[in-house]
Amino acid sequence: MPKEDNPLGNNTAVDLKGNPPPPPPSNDPPADPGPSAEEKAALAAAEKLVAENKAKLDTSPTAEEQKVAAEKLAQEEAAQAEADAKDKETSPLDVEKWGTTGHEGGDAVLGLLQNAGLEPAEAKELLFDAMQAGDLKKVDMAKLIEKVGADKAKLVMIGAESFLKDKTTRNAGIVADIQKVAGGEENWKKVAEWAKTDSGISDDQLAEYIGMIDNGGAQARFAASELVAAYNGNDKNTTLEAPGVPPVIEGDSSNTPGGRSLTRNEYAAEVSALHAQGRVPTQSELDELSAARRRGRGA
Repeated sequence: MPKEDNPLGNNTAVDLKGNPPPPPPSNDPPADPGPSAEEKAALAAAEKLVAENKAKLDTSPTAEEQKVAAEKLAQEEAAQAEADAKDKETSPLDVEKWGTTGHEGGDAVLGLLQNAGLEPAEAKELLFDAMQAGDLKKVDMAKLIEKVGADKAKLVMIGAESFLKDKTTRNAGIVADIQKVAGGEENWKKVAEWAKTDSGISDDQLAEYIGMIDNGGAQARFAASELVAAYNGNDKNTTLEAPGVPPVIEGDSSNTPGGRSLTRNEYAAEVSALHAQGRVPTQSELDELSAARRRGRGA
């Protein structure tokens, strides 16, 4: 058979058994068989380790964790606010800022106003005029309730009423004491009016006497006796008579019958001397001086 009549072409060998010829050689690289089982296991272990480390490094909370944290924070803040409010309601009175009334009920009123968030100037505007006048009807209740609330306003008024009641009773006792020292109501009116006008007593000294009178008791009696002595020692004044003061001769070292007697100047000097000792004289001492002065006026 001529070479050109071969139907398989010039490059095809004829398999005498009739099998197809092998494929011609290829220039392509061999196919990649992929990682082995060992390589796959190692790769999986590495990926797991990377995922674990990434989870440790990633601290961003999930949405659910953020919600739980926000609710917990809100509860803690509410509890703290409630505790702060309770502490504020029971805070002791700041006497450096508010002063003191010298009365438990009065200071309780100031404490209520302080812990309600008021300033002393606001409290004074609400209550001062009414308290000075001794008339709680002068309190603007609508404004008080607006400032402190209805419940606290009731407590304020109860405390103010108690304070005024006790103050009225106490003041009545003080007035009775100082009038007795002066020899009666009319005598004390003369002394008080004189002390406020042309007495020559300095403002500081007068303020000291007023403070002692406000304290009541022996201090009030002593201050009143000093004012009476100053009044009697002024040549422009007529000496006050004190018929209500009984003579006290106990401990009297004078040889004058019935006890010693004091002139106006001697009386004023002895009262001043007692005051200079830095102590409050006893009622017995005040009575003895008053009796001695009464005898001196009658000599």
